[in-house]
Amino acid sequence: MTFKKIFFTTRSPSTCRSERTRPFLATVGVVVSVLALTACSTVKTTGQAIQNNTQEWLSPTPACKASLDASLKSVPLQPVFDSMASELMVNVCGQGTLGGFVVTDLVNIADLKPGVAGLIMGEVARASLTRLDCQRVFQVEAANLLSLNDQGFIALSRKATEVRPEIGPVREAVVGTYHAWPDKMLVVLRRIDTNTGQLTRSVSREISFGCKAR
Repeated sequence: MTFKKIFFTTRSPSTCRSERTRPFLATVGVVVSVLALTACSTVKTTGQAIQNNTQEWLSPTPACKASLDASLKSVPLQPVFDSMASELMVNVCGQGTLGGFVVTDLVNIADLKPGVAGLIMGEVARASLTRLDCQRVFQVEAANLLSLNDQGFIALSRKATEVRPEIGPVREAVVGTYHAWPDKMLVVLRRIDTNTGQLTRSVSREISFGCKAR
């Protein structure tokens, strides 16, 4: 009778436990990493909030004024309108260019009335056009020239020469609108061809009043 030797490989208990716990430890590692990242993000966010609160405490943002007229006192309007005019009137102003522009006061987009703010900004806009050496700039009341068309867009209601016959032929009308919130204002200037009524060019600016709406 022949006997074969049979060998059994045994593993120590510690080795078995090590293999069983290896996936568990990997999972724990992932969880710890996620928690660490979350903690870092939380600390960063909290730190930013503390910094913002500290800055607000050291240099608090003033409350917004009760009216637009009062808010405009804190805004240097001339540089804003100089920039807008340069962008709006490119290649149409200066010595040797054809003149003939009517410029209205800026009107509130809600009711097409200028108010004190619109009158002030209209004066500043005309001063900006003068700085660009635009030829033959005339003032026309917005109420006599503008209306809302069927689509709700601002349009010329009549020819400028019908409003002011003495100014002679004009090329374009520069009309402006604004809409104000407690902490900012949106201003839009448009060039409109007085013969066709088509919009030639438009620019806009959002002006912050540097205040905090309550």
